[in-house]
Amino acid sequence: IPLTVGGGIKNLNEIEQMLKNGADKVSINSAAIDNINLIKQASKVFGSSTIVSNLQCIKIDKKYFISKSNGRDLVNISPYDWSRKLEDHGLGEILLTSVNSEGLQKGFDITLTKKVAKAVNIPVIANGGAGNFNDVLEVIKKTNIEGVSISSLFHNDKYKKFKYKKQKI
Repeated sequence: IPLTVGGGIKNLNEIEQMLKNGADKVSINSAAIDNINLIKQASKVFGSSTIVSNLQCIKIDKKYFISKSNGRDLVNISPYDWSRKLEDHGLGEILLTSVNSEGLQKGFDITLTKKVAKAVNIPVIANGGAGNFNDVLEVIKKTNIEGVSISSLFHNDKYKKFKYKKQKI
């Protein structure tokens, strides 16, 4: 199973360690906001397809901001400008998280997702908001994204679409 690992990664040594421990990709957010050149360096050393940014966006009074530390620290940069800057520095993929929608299961922020996906030429993965499979279908149909990240739908017993068989290891 391909794994993308993120959270607290601040330098090339930590990226290398994650990759040596089995990660296929590494996600960087706060460290990139603090030092955009980390994206450029990491992409050169490990390849752009290995470097992801979890672009955490918050909407306040009809304006979008990016954030660090899972939405605790707002940064007054447009997500569209920031996504282009990340791409210009060699980023390979964006995991776009709408902090306002995350965990609520009321659907994705289609406006945000559509604009970020149009701003860049790298893959964008929508994250935050899936309440049912129609929400997933809607974000795919209405935007130009490469994929969708969902978790709550699979945490609950509400959806048991996938049958599996336990196997002895």
